[in-house]
This record gives sequence, structure tokens and C-alpha cells, in this order.
Amino acid sequence: MKFRIVVLFIIINILCSSCNKSVKPTENEQALIESIQEILSVKKQLAETYWPEFDKEGLSAPIVFFEDSVCYVVNPREKFLKEINCVKIQTQGIDFYRTTRLDESSFRMDTHVDLYSDTTYTGRDPYVMCSTLNESKKMFDDIEDETQWIPMVIHELVHGCQDSHPNHYTARKACDYPLFELDLAAYPSQNPWLSDMLSTENDCLLSAISCKDADATEAFIKNFLECRQSRKEKMRNIFGESIVKEEEAFEMAESMARFMEVKSALLLECPEEKYDNEDNPFFSKNVQQAYFFVTGYNLVRLFVKLGIDLDLPYQNKEHSALEDYLMANS
Repeated sequence: MKFRIVVLFIIINILCSSCNKSVKPTENEQALIESIQEILSVKKQLAETYWPEFDKEGLSAPIVFFEDSVCYVVNPREKFLKEINCVKIQTQGIDFYRTTRLDESSFRMDTHVDLYSDTTYTGRDPYVMCSTLNESKKMFDDIEDETQWIPMVIHELVHGCQDSHPNHYTARKACDYPLFELDLAAYPSQNPWLSDMLSTENDCLLSAISCKDADATEAFIKNFLECRQSRKEKMRNIFGESIVKEEEAFEMAESMARFMEVKSALLLECPEEKYDNEDNPFFSKNVQQAYFFVTGYNLVRLFVKLGIDLDLPYQNKEHSALEDYLMANS
């Protein structure tokens, strides 16, 4: 019996020492650490200017970077470390780990959280999944440097922050998702009447954003709300209530993600033509493709102009639409 206790004690010590063991980063890992530090610096600057919650510790999702045959994890939760065998890499300011590749996807740039189960490490905890710059270059010929890659990561970090809000997590669980996001994004191209109504609605938003006169701005906002109400009513009659609610959920998610993506690209002076200014039609007018990205982006821009707290939508545990916050605060 005494012998078994001694053996058990030795095994526990070995396991504990292996958990606490850390290694120095390789040259390539050090380069990735420097890129991560740049990402976190951009994130902090955006938080200071627009959305303080974006850089709060409890609302910052862990990040998994995919590179060749391995993954690197930034600030993982305890559940991840218990479930996945990792090696800690020595660095300052972040908890940084190496593990085997988590899946064989050729490219990852998404955020995953399990809304209905907490049995795995993504249960209730969002994880941002990103291919490294090197891996991204292999997939896209037009990606040349960090100024093009970091905005993509920032976009996903926004989703991680949104889903880290407990109330927003609850609100998302209550929403049905009958369509994939890209399927809903194609609706305007498949329905000319929807495209026309969205263009009119979005023009009202753009006018409200650019208008210098307070009374005229209020008039454009009123027109926008009327146009949106009419469009959604027609969508309900044709497509059903669940599609409208799904649009609202997607618009809320992509609005802030697209806004911070654009702002980070401008901050980094990204050379891509679409990032030449925040009014570029690709982001502000193209409602024929991924329309809720465009309308959501413009709504966040209007919120900023009006001084509406950008965190309000994520404090609500009930499903709601972005325009509800505009109506309550304009």
C-alpha cells in the first residue's frame, strides 16, 4: 500500500512538472509573438477610441493560430488546457502555448462558441480561430503583409468579445438560424425588390451620417426607420419572421466586426484600395452582397456620430435589432 502511494505521488509530480514546464520560442515563434503583440496593440487603440469593452480582460476571447502542423494558443481558458495537451512558451504579457494542429482545415478565420453545450472547451467560451500570416498568404495571393492580415484578425476578435458578453450569449441562444449567413447575404441579388428597398434604406443612413445639421440628421434617421420598418414587414410576409430575426442577429454581429476591421486597416495604413477611406463603396454602399455587413457598418458609424454607447447591444439578454438602440437614443 505504501509503495502504491509513493508511485502515485511520483506520477502526480511528473504530471505537474510537465504542466508547468515552459520552453523558449523558436525564431518563427518569436516572429508570431511579435505579430500578436501588434494585434493586441491595435486592439487596445481601437478600444480606447471607440469601444472600451473590446480590451477588457474578461471579454477578450482566446486566440488559436494555425501554422503548418501546429497551433498556437493565446490566453486559453482552463478548460482548454485540461482538454488539450499543450506546451507553454516563454513570453511576456500573454499566456502562449503550442499544441498539435486542432483540425486539418486549409484556412481558418472564424470565431467558434458552442451555444447549446458546455462539454468542450468552446462551450460558453468563444475561441477566435485564425490562420497565421504565412498560412493566409498560401491561400490568398493578394495578402502580402500584416496590414492586410491584422484587420481580418481584428474582425474575429470583435466576434469573440461580443460572444464573451454573458447577456449577448443568452440572446444568441434564443435566436433560430434557419439559413447559413452567406445564403441570407445572397437574398438581395435573388430578389430585386429587396435590393431596391435596401438601397433606399442605406441611402438614408449615409445621409444621416454625412449631414452636418442636427434637424436634418433627425429627418434622415426618421426616413431610415420608416424604410426599414416597411422592408422588414414585407420580408416577414414573404420569408417569415425567423428570417428577419436571423438578419437582425447577423447585422448585430457583423456591424461592429466590420467597423473595427475598417478602422484597424486605416490605422495600419493598409494599401488595399477598399481600405482607402471609411466611405469606400465596398463597405458603405454595396448592399447587393452581404447587405447586413453594410447596413450594420453604417449603423455603427451613425452610433459613433450620435454618441450612442457601442456596448449597449451586447448588454441585452433579449433578442433585439440595432435600430431599437437608435430609436431609444436618437
